[in-house]
Amino acid sequence: MQEKKLQVTRPFAVEKLKDQATTACFSLELRNRFAVLDEAGTLEEEWTSVKRAIQDCAQNVVGRRRGKRKEQWIKGSTWEKIDERKYWKLRREQAKNENELEEATSRYAELDRIVKRSCRRDKKAWFSQKGAVA
Repeated sequence: MQEKKLQVTRPFAVEKLKDQATTACFSLELRNRFAVLDEAGTLEEEWTSVKRAIQDCAQNVVGRRRGKRKEQWIKGSTWEKIDERKYWKLRREQAKNENELEEATSRYAELDRIVKRSCRRDKKAWFSQKGAVA
């Protein structure tokens, strides 16, 4: 008998709510969703509709956090660089001639250095921020 794996949903990227513009957008969207929320019959139905409204709003405005729990210190700009590096790695693997291979390899190597440097910087900043709080 095969066991069913529990699918873990990633948490919302609530750190984006520290930005005033994102917070204002989130609260405006939430207000609009609550304005059109209709009264359900039972308490359970009301709770489900409120919960769904909040979750949908959070998904649309702030989105989900990327990475695993161990990678929570990586900032959004670094994730964008990681995605670009993945793209160039794929181009390197799919190169059809020597010129494409050389270009993709050099770009990938450059992005690899940038990503590693950015990750080190993010991790150092995250630990110093955690140390300041403690």
